[in-house]
Amino acid sequence: MGVIISGINNPTSTHNATFTDISDNPPPAILQLPDEIQFNDSYAGGGSGGNYSQIYYYDDINATYNPVASNYSLHKFRFVIDEKNRLLGIITEGDIRKAILKGIALDDNVKKTMNRNPFCLKPGYSNGEIVRIMIDSNVYHLPIVDDQKIVRGIVFKDTFVRQKVLLCPVVIMAGGLGSRLLPLTEDTPKPLLTVSGKPMIVHIIEKFRDEGAKEFFICVNYKRSMIKEYLGDGSAYRVRITYIEETDNLGTSGALSLLPEMSSSFFVINADVLTSVNFKAMYQFHLDNESILTVAIKKIQFDVPYGTVSLEHNRIVDLSEKPSIENYINAGIYVIDNHCIKEIPTNQPYDMTDLISHLLSNKRKISGYLINDEWTDIGQLKDYFLANGVDPHNIDELNI
Repeated sequence: MGVIISGINNPTSTHNATFTDISDNPPPAILQLPDEIQFNDSYAGGGSGGNYSQIYYYDDINATYNPVASNYSLHKFRFVIDEKNRLLGIITEGDIRKAILKGIALDDNVKKTMNRNPFCLKPGYSNGEIVRIMIDSNVYHLPIVDDQKIVRGIVFKDTFVRQKVLLCPVVIMAGGLGSRLLPLTEDTPKPLLTVSGKPMIVHIIEKFRDEGAKEFFICVNYKRSMIKEYLGDGSAYRVRITYIEETDNLGTSGALSLLPEMSSSFFVINADVLTSVNFKAMYQFHLDNESILTVAIKKIQFDVPYGTVSLEHNRIVDLSEKPSIENYINAGIYVIDNHCIKEIPTNQPYDMTDLISHLLSNKRKISGYLINDEWTDIGQLKDYFLANGVDPHNIDELNI
């Protein structure tokens, strides 16, 4: 026994996908049951959200082909579920055509030819992951089902995949000694130090993954075995990880010379940077500006605790009382054109500043992407404890 469903969502679902309904004009013999769902602002069809979802059940739960086939130019497929909303299968326009060609009567039960093992996802995937998975798997409708096979949502490719998604590789520089974080890094490599109960490098991987990235290259050196053992091949985080192993300290960009050939621009990020920056927007900025390299920059303000003077030949020409100085800093996040790799000396110490200076001296275009999002560089003990919510006035009292 089963019913056919053309659009369903669950407002209490924990996944972060955007859904839309395809049954603005449902076929005959379908009972419309309103199910008010508030969409989030990233609804791919445009607009700022609203109650779009409706559930459609056939009056006769032993559904036949006839009402399904009557309006297929609009709907293309149906999900078949039981009385407990558990997914039994999917029937598509192609299934209908094949059934008719085989001589199956329109009053036969749809379960004779439906796909009983459709491709599904469980709740918990981000928008970016879902888009990437639909592109990689070439699926046009994707049911979200829980462990009991209960349908919690449906994603439709024709609207959802219009969202921008990050498909480029990501390189994480994780080979440093972490000397400024001693004694914490005596036994633990800096990327595995925890912030809010989770290693810093995991925060980075999950942030990129949630925007669609899947391919990661992690450059390792100091205590590399601990990092490799902890992260493995990345499958635990629903990504793929390849390790680039340095035998010597290659600086902040030397390890990039060991990367395999890249087919597109890629991200490079330091393993001690935590941020909420929109990586998709930064990548698009890089492409739009046709830059060889894009550097994320952050404006900082420093309050000088003293009065300052300006001198010209030992003569005071200006005086400021405890001024605030603004400047732009390198935020440790880059988008690099894949052709840049050949500009880096192979397996030799080379810093990112060396690469940037080299490109500038050759009149190559480098852009600065200003980030106004949250950003933290965990470079010193004070930064680390602040990131974990420890009052800076109590840091000296900690037993480390």
